[in-house]
Amino acid sequence: MTLSVEERFENSWSLADNIFHDRLREEAAVEKPINLRNPFLFYEGHLPSFLFTRAMKALNVESFNPDYDYMFQRGIDPDVDDPTKCHDHPEMPPQWPERSRVVEYRNRVRETLRDNDRMHQLDSMGMADMSIEHDLMHIETLLYMVLQLDKKFKRWSRVEVDAAKPLLHRISGEDFPDYVRIPEGTAKLGRNRETKKQQWGWDNEFGELEVQVNSFEVMLPMLIGTLCFKSWAAKAN
Repeated sequence: MTLSVEERFENSWSLADNIFHDRLREEAAVEKPINLRNPFLFYEGHLPSFLFTRAMKALNVESFNPDYDYMFQRGIDPDVDDPTKCHDHPEMPPQWPERSRVVEYRNRVRETLRDNDRMHQLDSMGMADMSIEHDLMHIETLLYMVLQLDKKFKRWSRVEVDAAKPLLHRISGEDFPDYVRIPEGTAKLGRNRETKKQQWGWDNEFGELEVQVNSFEVMLPMLIGTLCFKSWAAKAN
């Protein structure tokens, strides 16, 4: 099933909120479990800041909080050759703003995007996928931070418990992992810059190549819950 652009945005926001609201206690906002990362609060502001500064300004939407736009626009990316150094980024504030103010900023960015069919405008420019992909990349790396965070700062999310329930009956007694067959066909890699002049994208997306691919099987992702279930089942037997 193909999701609408509204559903895709709302889904990525829901995943991010699950981390910031459901997995972390309030006092975790300023914690920094990985040294070469900013505290969690930065990323709660960075996701909407990226969306606003890269996407909304393409639609000539006027900023309502330039200070936050700047503060949260770029993180402390470690240098590839020397991870003790970081690429250029805005100077970190001596004290981070109150989390409630950052949440207000995030909510206003989202509401601004929901107004006046802006999601569809960004989708037509290729910026919806770019913004959502950016959120999803950070959601993955945020989970690395959560794993290394002291347990006293974590919450036990009911979402995880409820999501596991339908898996128990389905996977009981089955062999894993499963495979799916992909039919042969032509795969188009990359994007043509000449025909996508009005589209935004990451630099490494451009340059188009078509290749003929034979039919093949691919393994479905192994879920952490599945691995745990198999471990428990093996011990029980």
